[in-house]
Amino acid sequence: MYFRSRKKLQGEVSLSDSIETDQDGNDLMLMDVVGVDDTMLSDLQDREDSVLVRRLVRECLTEREREIARLDALVKTLRTQVELLERELRSTAQRVNLFEKVKIPEARENIRVIGIYLGDQQTSAVVRGKIAKKKLQEAAR
Repeated sequence: MYFRSRKKLQGEVSLSDSIETDQDGNDLMLMDVVGVDDTMLSDLQDREDSVLVRRLVRECLTEREREIARLDALVKTLRTQVELLERELRSTAQRVNLFEKVKIPEARENIRVIGIYLGDQQTSAVVRGKIAKKKLQEAAR
């Protein structure tokens, strides 16, 4: 009976199961590998805080103050977006320079070397063909 009851649990895996041992002898647990930070509680708190701030802004600020706060938040968001775009533009410009200055010239040189190699192979094949033809003509005489 014991083995039958254990067979049901055979496919189950515990997060505290040891997978491996490191050099220091510490166990590496499955939880260490697949563990994910649970942020659900902080996400709920952030949502509650956001709702509270919006309610307070609606109730406590005048129309003009609300518009100033909205525009201020918009300016901060736009500045952040501009900063991110500048960073991406810099990164893209570096990549373009890498291709223009390094990768494309390397590829052109490789294509040139391959062209020379193929030309040599073709010349060699023609020469081999002429030698074979000459040997066949000599053998026919």
